[in-house]
Amino acid sequence: MTEGRAALIKAHHNNIERYRRLLRTHLTDVERRYIEARLIEEISAVQTIALPQSDAGQTAHLHLAEWLTSPGLQPPR
Repeated sequence: MTEGRAALIKAHHNNIERYRRLLRTHLTDVERRYIEARLIEEISAVQTIALPQSDAGQTAHLHLAEWLTSPGLQPPR
């Protein structure tokens, strides 16, 4: 993975963690829906950047999805 791609993934990871923290606070329904939508966009962006478009990417996709949905985990290296 190039340094540029790694930096993009790290930036998205930071956004994902920020959105997760926000979701643990008191929010209105509108705020919660907005943040959930941004969280989904960030997760999708990481998957697009990190995963190759091949059959071998399926296993990587599962591992990345697990990481993205498990709070407190560090980004894959």
